[in-house]
Amino acid sequence: MKLIRVEIDRYKCFKSNTILEIAPLTIIVGRNNSGKSALLQLIHLLYGNMAATNGDQREFLKLNIDGIRHGRTFRDLINGRALHGNINTTLVFLDRNNKETKLSLTIQNTTTSSLTSEFHERIVNWKLDYHGQIFEAYLENLELNSTYNVSGFGISENTLPIHWQGILPRTSTQLPDWVNEQIDAMKKWSQDIRYIKSPRNFQSSALSINESHTRDHHPTGAHAPFMLAKSDDLRNSVQKWYRKAFDLNLYVKMSGEYFDLMVGSKNQKNNVLLEFSGEGLSQVLPIAVTALTSASIQSGIDIFEHPESDLHPAAHAHVAELLLDTILPSNRPIIIETHSEILLLRVRRRIAERRLFPENVLIYWVDIDSEGASSLTKIKINERGAVSTWPHGVFIEDYEEVMALRRAVRNLDEIQ
Repeated sequence: MKLIRVEIDRYKCFKSNTILEIAPLTIIVGRNNSGKSALLQLIHLLYGNMAATNGDQREFLKLNIDGIRHGRTFRDLINGRALHGNINTTLVFLDRNNKETKLSLTIQNTTTSSLTSEFHERIVNWKLDYHGQIFEAYLENLELNSTYNVSGFGISENTLPIHWQGILPRTSTQLPDWVNEQIDAMKKWSQDIRYIKSPRNFQSSALSINESHTRDHHPTGAHAPFMLAKSDDLRNSVQKWYRKAFDLNLYVKMSGEYFDLMVGSKNQKNNVLLEFSGEGLSQVLPIAVTALTSASIQSGIDIFEHPESDLHPAAHAHVAELLLDTILPSNRPIIIETHSEILLLRVRRRIAERRLFPENVLIYWVDIDSEGASSLTKIKINERGAVSTWPHGVFIEDYEEVMALRRAVRNLDEIQ
């Protein structure tokens, strides 16, 4: 199963219907506070609520997922924080046979009749369309109960009790088999999503080799040191990349059951703990670990907030090469939020060199209008690496600075 499109309406700063198509490489750019992170975190919010455990029978969204807090209450997710507002979203997938699965849902902020000051989010409409087979469940009565009106292929009842696990129903013998199969497929897909937030935050010293985690991946990068310590192949690959990108040696120093991550010159002199070696070197470690383990995970998506964070511009191209060389061949889509012009230039260069197909890349410029509503502008790259359109003000700072410098020099020459 592969995600190919996300649609959202009335979510945070995205007031109107917004469509994000997912290419093998999707890059999100835009000014600060324009809505880039909100867009990426929407995917994190949705897949986190697809992976709800069997023991979780709550009908409400989880807003705190793996340390990323999407809001204090559901109202924080609604555009304008409307008291009785709702969010509409659609996810479109393709399976191995290129059959399309479309999941659409509306989540409403509701209140009980007895406790009018107490609000809860409810799924009021849930629709699954699998290659023309449709199942729909909707609420006419917003009282806190689990009985939904249902219709669609394979349904013999007019109403059914539906118990939610996040945004997916619990599989049930009362649901058609094909619906249960699609629910299971979406749950499996959600388990293979990896999201790396920015800034990353993890410990790199006095770590116990015996510490275990339910998943290798964590959005903060907290599990990257343990993955490095436990895999010789991964450690060798990461070391090789650090030498190439920074001319430095990254290694694991064992001391009994504990270990430290160390960085030093290639001759192993003047070694220091990774956390004391410079912010950029530690911030990029989870990026490298995620990229270099992508070949072992075929489905899902890798999502990165600012993979170039705190790095010198000279290293941005190395980060771009790392992502392009390791993740794209694994057939896992990549979504990147970035401020790096160099990363974008390296992608365009790859296309011009015919090492990357232009149809495999989409760039989105996120902008915000005078009323605070965000929107997306799709930017395509042709076979020569040129962009189809470039919104005014995108990466114009270098040009403006050069022109200002020339004017200053010209004025100085006239004065002299």
